Amino acid sequence: MFTERELLEALDECQNDLPKSFSTAEKMAVFYTILDHLRAEDSYRMSRDSAPKAEEVIGDYGTSEFFLTVSGKEARKVWSIFGELMDALKVLNPKLYSRTIERLTAVE
Repeated sequence: MFTERELLEALDECQNDLPKSFSTAEKMAVFYTILDHLRAEDSYRMSRDSAPKAEEVIGDYGTSEFFLTVSGKEARKVWSIFGELMDALKVLNPKLYSRTIERLTAVE
């Protein structure tokens, strides 16, 4: 695969190539297409890398018994317990379950 620098150098050579010909224009079109593709990949990679990462360990969010209990624990395991709790809550107290889901849905 070509690097951006190599493509820019090739484009520079084509632009300075005299006389201009259809084959030179054809090469430039290919080089610009590849360059656009590389830049799009870089842009996608940068946007993906800047996206918030899932928390692996739960941080320190307060001093309540609940927050102190989950602080420093593996997030995946804590969320699994909460999934089970929400399933039980749906059966035992559907109104509370619905209100909780509504509040969670509203969180941005």
